Amino acid sequence: MREEIKKKWVDALRSGEYKQGRGNLRPTEDTHCCLGVLCDLYKQTRHRGKWVSNDFDYPVFDFFIGGKHESNELPPEVIRWAGLTLSNPVIRINKKDSSLADLNDSKNSNFKKIAKIIEAQL
Repeated sequence: MREEIKKKWVDALRSGEYKQGRGNLRPTEDTHCCLGVLCDLYKQTRHRGKWVSNDFDYPVFDFFIGGKHESNELPPEVIRWAGLTLSNPVIRINKKDSSLADLNDSKNSNFKKIAKIIEAQL
């Protein structure tokens, strides 16, 4: 992962600016999962992409970019920009593989804990 983007992501997760949501990139208008925060940073930095209400799962918001939309994983453009290789990065917790989305959606993993893991493993 690109170090400057990792720093922005970790800082954003720790900032308190984002309220944690579970189950989608942006489950409600005022919540994001950890991957949704990265999409939002992409939008702010690159001035591309937008959050669009998903008519089927309202109030879920999809990240729309390049003619495609994502509601659960990182879009290809965000993956490339961040220097990642997967749409849902794999991390290791207690000697077991997991993903950032799974970690985000577990009740005991807040953004500060996720930030620490991103810092150490990506």
